[in-house]
Amino acid sequence: MKKPLSFFLFVFTVALFLGACSGKTAEWNSDYDIALVEAKAQGKGVLLLMSGEEWDGLSSEAKEKIFETPQFQKKMAKDYVLVNIDFPQIPEGQSFDDLSDTVKENFEIAQHYSTQTFPTLYVLANNGYVIKEIEYAYVNLPDAKNIIKQITEVTEKCRNVNDAASKLESTSGLDKVDCITKIFNNAAISHRIMFTELFEQAVALDPENVKGMRGTYNLQLAYTKASKDFAEQQYNTAIDRFLGLLESETLTPEQIQEVYYNAAWITSMSESFEKSVVTTYLQKAYEACPEAEGAGDLLSMIENINNPPYSEDNIIPDGVTPIEVYE
Repeated sequence: MKKPLSFFLFVFTVALFLGACSGKTAEWNSDYDIALVEAKAQGKGVLLLMSGEEWDGLSSEAKEKIFETPQFQKKMAKDYVLVNIDFPQIPEGQSFDDLSDTVKENFEIAQHYSTQTFPTLYVLANNGYVIKEIEYAYVNLPDAKNIIKQITEVTEKCRNVNDAASKLESTSGLDKVDCITKIFNNAAISHRIMFTELFEQAVALDPENVKGMRGTYNLQLAYTKASKDFAEQQYNTAIDRFLGLLESETLTPEQIQEVYYNAAWITSMSESFEKSVVTTYLQKAYEACPEAEGAGDLLSMIENINNPPYSEDNIIPDGVTPIEVYE
């Protein structure tokens, strides 16, 4: 029997409704810059997957089990734009200059995020700030359910950073410091070096420490600068980065303790350190805030340095520093 046109219109409408209810599925694209643009336009975050499917078995496994499954892509569609930068096998003997421009740009992105293992998934705000880093090789339960859980746990943080970052250009003074602090509190600790310019702005915008964050930001800047000094074996310069902060009145007792501990640690890493200098810094660290959690450990470090438990002759083995022995 021939069905009336109204019947087909009804079926078509129902199909559209069911399709809408089923939700969209996020597709992986391969252009990092476009992903950031799309995420900003849609008010979303970005999931950046670094992989090497051609040569890395874990990358193939992760994609098959998790990242390319409908379960994962559908769940992520609401809050994230997905981008996968996949690194090809580089032929032996081929120089970096011979690589395509796209591959070179992708290597620069990996360097920007200090990618150490493949595959690695980054949860990013839509300006590229890292909210969370998930290294697949070190995930206890590498399945879609667990990875989705880890991502959804930081989605609100991602929204917070998106919101604060979007207001940076339109705010000034202490309001801008508030935006920077919101980013600081929600972004990944491991990638705070990306915020160096923001920290410098916050310090300059709040000379009277109205927001109470100058000590925190100056300490973060000291870490950034001292890391470079340390890499160049400029140990005294690195130590001075921290000790110079003691001239400020904006450090809390806990932060003063952190300053002295870092001075002790860097000193212990130099080739010609003196035990008395290390223990003096550790003692000052303890005295700065004896009620802090872990302050007692500082006294244990001093004891272990003065009376090493690992050698009958109390001689530090080659390549082992006092701080390392304790930790």
